[in-house]
Amino acid sequence: MTKRGTGQTSAQMLAARPHAVYVWVNAYLDYPRALAKFLRREDLQIVGPTWFETYKWEGRWLTDIVLDHACWLRSAQRQGYASAQTRILEPLQPCGHPGCRSHVTHPCEGCGRTAGRWPETEAT
Repeated sequence: MTKRGTGQTSAQMLAARPHAVYVWVNAYLDYPRALAKFLRREDLQIVGPTWFETYKWEGRWLTDIVLDHACWLRSAQRQGYASAQTRILEPLQPCGHPGCRSHVTHPCEGCGRTAGRWPETEAT
């Protein structure tokens, strides 16, 4: 990792919720993945903006979606972003699976959380 200092991207990665999706500015993901590793945020899923067009978020529950400060989305990507945001669960918000928040010994079959909480990471 070259010495580039810490800026807005680093601050965004550090502030992201555990296991968030981090949307980089393009499909070249080597730099943001190396930066996430350097910041000890390997829990982040680093994707490019086309992630919204391929609907890879469908059927998943998300902790958060963070757009890089320099990310610009095309019209179709903005529509996908708006739809993907409906898949973000706030802490303790039930996912719709009956008894979601009652799962205290094992993860919920619907969202993978235990007692309505996402798994914690060392980075938090």
